[in-house]
Amino acid sequence: MEGPTRIHLLRHGPTEWNEIRRFQGRSDVPLSPKGIELARFVAQKLEDLHWDVVLSSPLQRAHETAEIMIGDRSIEIQSLPGLVEMDLGELEGRVLD
Repeated sequence: MEGPTRIHLLRHGPTEWNEIRRFQGRSDVPLSPKGIELARFVAQKLEDLHWDVVLSSPLQRAHETAEIMIGDRSIEIQSLPGLVEMDLGELEGRVLD
């Protein structure tokens, strides 16, 4: 009998748009240098976890975060359109202020 199923949910690292409080929604904004650094930090903390499946939004920032989490494991990232951010319409690209 197998053990319990564990699901780990991780949010992508920050992007430059997050850092300047710009609404990004479905805009395909990559991770910022800080986002890459934080994703690497989390990956190091989770390096002992065994993952059977890795699912990601098709957006670059999420996929890049997933790649960093996987590291040298031989797991293919499954891109699921249903995990994409919500469409922010006219707010997309605007700064919060």
